[in-house]
Formats: sequence, C-alpha cells, structure tokens
Amino acid sequence: MTNLGGIGLSAVSARNENVLALASINFDFSLVKLEAPKEFQQLGRSLSSWRRTTAETGTAHRTARKLGALFEQVAVLPDQLYAAYGRRVSEISASEDVNPQGTRKHGVFKGQVGADATSIWAAATSGKTAMAVNLLACMLARWWPASEAIAILSELVETRKKQIQDELNGSEPSHIAPLAASKQEISHKELAEWDASARAWISIADKAKVIQHTNMEEILQAGNLPVDNNPAVYTSVMRSWNTVMSTMNSLIQGMPHSVHDGAVLLAISAWHIYPDIEVFGPKAKYYASNDTLIQQGGRLTIGLENPNPESARGVYWSLHLTRLKYYGDPVEVTRRSTDVSKVSFEDFTLVVLGSLFGSWAGKSFNPNLDLMNAAQLVIKVWEIVESSAYEDDFARQFVKFADNWMQVLVSAARMLTEASVDELPRAKRLVLMGFRRGRNLLGRVNGQSQPFFGLLDPLTTMPLFDNANAKVEALRKLAELRGLGKVRTLISYMTDDTNYMEYTTAVPVNRPVPKRSPEGKEKAASGHVRWISAQSVKPKRCYCPEGCTTNLCPCYKAGVSCDSLCHLQTAKVTCTNTKSGNLRKRSIESQGEVCMEYKDQDIESIPESQTISWYNPPKCLDLGAFTEASFIDDNSGDNIDHESAAHPDSSDDVLSWEEEVIDFDRWNMDRTRRFNCIVGKIEEVALLVLQDEDGNYPPADMASPTLSVTETLSILELVPINATKLLHHLIGFFQPPDDKRTGDNWPGPFLSSMKILGAASRIYKLLPGALVALRLLEGSIPSFKWVPRCLRPYPPSWNSLLKSIFSSFSLSRSEALACVSTFDTGTLNISPAELKDVLAISSGNSIYAPSTILSDPHEGCKEFELTCIVGNVGQAGVTMLTTPWEPRIVKPGYDSWQVINHVPFDLTCEDYFSLTSLHLSFTGYEQPVVSSVTHGARDVEARYMEALVSVYNGSKWVADLDIITALEDGRLERLDLP
Repeated sequence: MTNLGGIGLSAVSARNENVLALASINFDFSLVKLEAPKEFQQLGRSLSSWRRTTAETGTAHRTARKLGALFEQVAVLPDQLYAAYGRRVSEISASEDVNPQGTRKHGVFKGQVGADATSIWAAATSGKTAMAVNLLACMLARWWPASEAIAILSELVETRKKQIQDELNGSEPSHIAPLAASKQEISHKELAEWDASARAWISIADKAKVIQHTNMEEILQAGNLPVDNNPAVYTSVMRSWNTVMSTMNSLIQGMPHSVHDGAVLLAISAWHIYPDIEVFGPKAKYYASNDTLIQQGGRLTIGLENPNPESARGVYWSLHLTRLKYYGDPVEVTRRSTDVSKVSFEDFTLVVLGSLFGSWAGKSFNPNLDLMNAAQLVIKVWEIVESSAYEDDFARQFVKFADNWMQVLVSAARMLTEASVDELPRAKRLVLMGFRRGRNLLGRVNGQSQPFFGLLDPLTTMPLFDNANAKVEALRKLAELRGLGKVRTLISYMTDDTNYMEYTTAVPVNRPVPKRSPEGKEKAASGHVRWISAQSVKPKRCYCPEGCTTNLCPCYKAGVSCDSLCHLQTAKVTCTNTKSGNLRKRSIESQGEVCMEYKDQDIESIPESQTISWYNPPKCLDLGAFTEASFIDDNSGDNIDHESAAHPDSSDDVLSWEEEVIDFDRWNMDRTRRFNCIVGKIEEVALLVLQDEDGNYPPADMASPTLSVTETLSILELVPINATKLLHHLIGFFQPPDDKRTGDNWPGPFLSSMKILGAASRIYKLLPGALVALRLLEGSIPSFKWVPRCLRPYPPSWNSLLKSIFSSFSLSRSEALACVSTFDTGTLNISPAELKDVLAISSGNSIYAPSTILSDPHEGCKEFELTCIVGNVGQAGVTMLTTPWEPRIVKPGYDSWQVINHVPFDLTCEDYFSLTSLHLSFTGYEQPVVSSVTHGARDVEARYMEALVSVYNGSKWVADLDIITALEDGRLERLDLP
C-alpha cells in the first residue's frame, strides 16, 4: 500500500526547498541598503569616498548583511545602546586629530587617509543586528590577536549555521529567512576584513579617548577576573555578548550594576562608552568618567578577586579554538588585557627598562623593592659623564652622540622618576610588566651577574674614584649606610703617591679634645683617625747632587735612601722629600683628622684569606674599649671641633692632651686582632671588620661583599666617580676579552638590542601617534632577522670604541620598514631582503612609508626616516605594497613635437606641475610573505599586494611609477640651486 503521509511530507519538503532556492536565485538580500540612523550620519559624512562606497555597496556591506541575517534571532541590540554607540562613533569621527582628511602632503596615499570605520557604516546601513555583530567584532578585536579573533568569528558562523539547519526544517514561513541566511557563504577573507576594520577603528577611538582608555587599562589589569568561565567558543561568546549588551543598555539608562566578571569591562573598553566605575579591592578607587552618554545613576561596581595588586595579571578569557588551524585538536588559548595592547614608543621604553631590571634581578637587586632607586642610579651614571663634558673631551664626545642608545634608558628612567602622582602607577605597571614578562626581550644580557654594568661590585667601582681619599669617603658612607657604628671597623687603602698602606676608621670615634668646657669639664669630639706607616715618616737623606722630588724619586717611594746613580733621567730640581712624611701628616690633620703612626712589623696582610692581623691595635679598634657612646649616630658629628681635635692650643695643657691621645692609641698589654675584609681588596682598598673573640662576624646584611642599589646611589651622590674612568670601564664591559673577539660574538645580544632600540627611537620620533605592540615581549630583539651586524673598529682607539659601542645602528630603508612592522605587530619577523621592493606598509589604521617618497626629490631624507599616515588600504593583516617590475608608460606620439621648444633654462622657477597628480590603485595581485606563513594556520599575517602609482596630467594617464627604484638609481643627483 502506498504511504500517502510520506508522499505529503515529501511534497511539503520539496515545496520549501523550492521556495528557498527561488529566494536565493531571485533576491540577494545582502545587497539591500537601509537608511542609517540619524546618530550615525556624521560618521558617514566623515568617511572617504572609497570607504563609503565599500561600506554601502561593496564586500563590507554584503558581509554586514549576511552576518546580521544569520544572528538576527539570537542577538538583540537594545535601542538605547544602538543610539548611544552611533553618537559616540560620530563624535570620534568628527575629530580632525584622529580622522584627518587627505591632502597633497599625503602624496599618493591621499585617498587612503582617514579613520577606517567601514564596518561600522556597513552595519549602520544593514540593520540593528549587523551593528550588534560589529560590536562583537570590536570586543574580539580588543581582546584577541587577529588570527584568533577571526577563528572565533568563523566558529560562531559555522555553529550558528548548523544550529539553524538542525532546528528549522522550513515548515513555517518564519523559517525561510534564517534558513536562507544559513545558506549564504561567508568566506574566511570576508571575516578577516571585517575584523581588520573593527581593529583599525578601536585604535583610532583609543587615541580620541586617551584618558578614559588609560583608566580602563588600569582597571582591566587590576585583578584576576574571567570574561567567562566556559571554554566552548559559541556558548561563552554568545552569553558574554548578549549579557554585556543588556548591561550596557541599563547603564546608559542610568541603572547601577554590580558585576564579578570582566565581560562588561571588555565591552566598555571596546565600545568607548564609559560609565562611572567603582572598584573594590585592596584599595577602593572611583573612576568618574562623566560621560554624557550615560544618564545619572549609571554606575558600575566591580569586586576584584585578587587581593594582591603586585601579582595581578588582569582580566582574562580562555577558549578552545577549533578553527585556528586547518587540522588538529582544538587549541586552548588564554588571553589577558595586555596581550593585544599597544603603547607609545616612549611608554615602551619603560617596558624595556623593566626588562633590563629583570635580567639584573638577583641577591643584590630586587626591582620590586628598589625600582625608583634603580632608575635614579641609571640617571646618575649619565649625569656623572654629562657633568664632566665641559672639561673632558672624552665625556663630551659621549654625551654629544645624537644616536647614543644610553639616552633611551636614561629618558625612560626620568619618565619614571619624574612622573606625577597620577602618572606614576601606570609607569610602574609598565616597568614591572617588562620585569615579569620581558626578561628575554633584550636577549641574554651581557654580564647578567653584574647588574648596572658592574657598578654594584666594589672591585669595579672603587678604581673609578679619583684618589684614595675619595675611596675612603665612599667606604665610610657605606659603613654608615650599613649601620656599622656598633662593630669595630677599619679601612685599609694604598696611598696615591707611595707604596705604603694606610688605615683609617670607617665610622667616627670619640676622642679627647685639648679644650675644656666653661665649667672645667673635659670636652670630647667625634672624628676620624688615620694611621700611616712609621717608615713613611722616617726622614731620609738624599744624596742626589742636584736633588730630587717626591713624585719623581723611585728610591724614596721604595723607602730607601737614594744616591747619585739612582735615576739619571730625573729632572734636576731641588730635593724636597727628606721630610715628606711630615707633609703627609699635616695633610691629614688639615682635614680635621688625627694622624697616628703604626709599625710595619705590627700588621700582616694575608691576601689569600683577605684578612689582616694587627699586633697591639689601637684601643678604638679593639673590643670593649669604649661604651656605646664611643660610636656616634648619623647626626652626632655635626658639631665636631675638628681644628681643636687635630691641633692643641698652646694655652691648653698640651702634655696632658698628648698623654690622653697616646692612651687612646695604645694598649699596655700584648694581643693580636684579626680584621676580615667585607668589601673590596686589602691590597688596594677595603672595608674591614674586627673578628670578635668567638670568631663571629657581623650579620650577612652588614657584611655583603656587593653593594645594593641604594648604597651605590648614595655613595655616588656623595663622591662622584671619574667620568673618563667610567667610560673606559663601560667600554671594557661591552668588549669581549681579546682572545674571544670574533665577528660572531660582537656586539652581543644585549648591545645589539640597545643599538636597535636607539635606532627605533630615532625612527619613532618622526612617527607621532605610532604605537608598539606589547606582544613584542614574547620575542627577543636580537633574534629578529632584520637586526644588522656591525664591524669592530680597527685600530681600536678609545674614541672609535666609544662610538662603535654606544652609537645606535643606522638602518637602511628596508631594515627600518622591517623594524616598524615588528614593533607594530609584536610578532612579525621579516628579513630586509623581503622588503627590498616594498613601497609602504599598511597595518591597522596606519600606513608607514619612506619619507623620501612623500618629500620633494631635492630634499635629502635619511634612509631610516619614515612617515606614519592615518589610514589603510582596507586589507586584513599587514599589507606590503609593491610596484610592478616593469611599469607601463604612455607611448610617445608624433603629434606633440609642436609644443616642445627645447629652450635653455633661464634659472626661473615656475610650477609646471599644477595639473599633475598621483593616484594609488591595485592590480589585484597578492602573495603571502613567505616568512609570515605558519604551517597549518588559516591566516597569513603579512602579504604583498601589487599597487600602481599612476601619474596623471589632468585627466590623462601618463605613466605608472617605480618610485623606490628611481630614488635608488645611482644616476640621480641632487645639485644645489644657484
């Protein structure tokens, strides 16, 4: 028997399929253009003509219509949010600062100038749901890199199509529209261009709302909040999308909301509509935006989950992406607020400073604790050289380098230390981000165990001081900083002009004063004591017939008598050295210090153990000689009577005073005490502490052999080091040893990184508004393919070494373009050879072009100089514009000979190009940049696109140009005009 029911159902099914087929054939709903709401009209008027055409009738419009139809039943855009967003984008687009109009100064790129709001206008002319999809695209572009955002959009589209086809069978008239939408093809390229336009727009809007955007960055990084906890793409995204549209609509209407996830914060950041926000955490903070789009009462309250702001990593979103690759398991990806963030180059130098501090972190330096002092120390090193530049040619050469990479670090350190109260938290966050996440950014830093170029090592720092007195003052300051007043300390040092060791107190000690108080009581003063060798004080006869001087007599320096044969080459001057020991005593006493003698046989230096043994040491250096009052605090020496302490007055009881000083300097019993070196070397200069009778030493923090950042900074503030010696040390620090100097290990990773950053600084000074992607922290600057090598100077004079080490790289045009493409994306790593024929780069909402193609040919631009133009060519990813290898030119005719006179040049400058214009168009040829292709990935990060630069005389085409080849032609000469 025939199944009539089955026949009936088949007929219905066939009829519905026919309806859908006819709908597809006879009516392409993606071509429908609606009137944009009045709130968006200003945006439409501000668009360039080609963007508006693309948005109203081109691929962007078709994409908007298809996406709107596909999600119409599952995404509802509330009216108040729709209108508010229209007013906000119109407000931003009206700003000339972020949405300039193309002029002649933009040259061939005149038509591409302006903010890319193509997807917004396409959505505005396609319906409310299309605008809702645009809002979603902005959220994804804010949070995810392009390839991941496109993969999310693609999965949403495919899942939604399958959902419609599974749930609807066409039996109802209401099924027809969604089923038809599910049959529409939305290509990967269309989604990529949709994402690119949204991504370009938010970069423009961020600059227009820079203060609010900065506040949102701070909020997003303040605590560990998830956007959504479900890793399934469709469930997580659809829930977050609809929730935030509803919440934002309520806030706009003046309704307060409290949230405990990051979805609404993401929407606020991406849509640039700012309610007042109150953040509760370790420190409650209120952000008053005063946004006119938010009615009174629209306030958002957020409770942060992370109680420790130092460990906060920001809002995060984790998803399993199934369409990121053509083949393979779903890729689990987690992104935080900083992963796609971009900052100015000046802000990026703060990140670099943090990266450097991170590579230096260790026992002697903790960036979390010493951040501000560390920055001050970097500045101090520069100031030491700078302050000597007036008198020191070597220092002057250093500070006058226009491309000195050290200035990058110093400028960053000054940004941190001079930041206002409001600016300081953000500056610290950038530095600490570099510290936490960018430790490999500069490669393996040369001398990682030597932070601050080795200046925390006393063995490095002490030789940089001018003389022995400066070294003594430095160690006395160190003893004060370490609180060594209650332990017996001693400084040993080699004098500048003899081979004798001298010793002095590290902290002031109480000593008798020959004067008494009005009441007749004995006065005491605090000060320092020095002990010089008795041998150096012993008079020596000089047998030189013509005499000799202290500075020239090697016999005297050796402590032996000299005769007429000792040094025949010495200048014949009057001998003055027979009583020079007394001169040394008077020199010490003139500084307000007591000078005593020690017997050479009483002191034994043991270099192997860095100790000295002193037989019968002075009482003030031994145990138990004085009470605690014998060692003064930081302020007790303010009223020292140095003159009276060093020189007795003739009216005083001189004999009694001398006896007391002798007692001060000696014991009446035999004993030997050992002093252990804690800082320095006993053969040169050292800070020593007395080992007590039980063999104990001071606590570890007092006896550390290295200096802390605070100690080094305090010492250099008190006793500056010699600038030339410092520069010689820095040169040696960056130079590998003679036996390891090869082309493969020089300039080394750290030096290469700093030379690149110096070069990038020069490039970005000419690119106001250009940004650097923080994803650059995931890479390592020395590993980039475009980083040049430099030759070691030969012969290696001090001046040539100074310039070769501290001057930045001078980049070629292709190297500069490669540098900017890397810094702009954070990930692109292209060799200069791949950019040899590139005319310009379009990325985001910026076009980077060599300045030479936008300048008068007579003006000489340096190779590395680029210009940043607000605009793009409407393509996804990074687009490298190239010109044809054999550009066309108009064929010469035989009818123009009558207008060519060939008259001699009369030196009169006239404008014969008033009708000449340049136009940019595209041939349609595209090709991926090989080095940007990842195996198995659906998206290509960079591609070449062939562009025509056409010359027109009025409306007549003249030729297509290859500007780069022409400018690099050796036959092009620039002559001075008479």
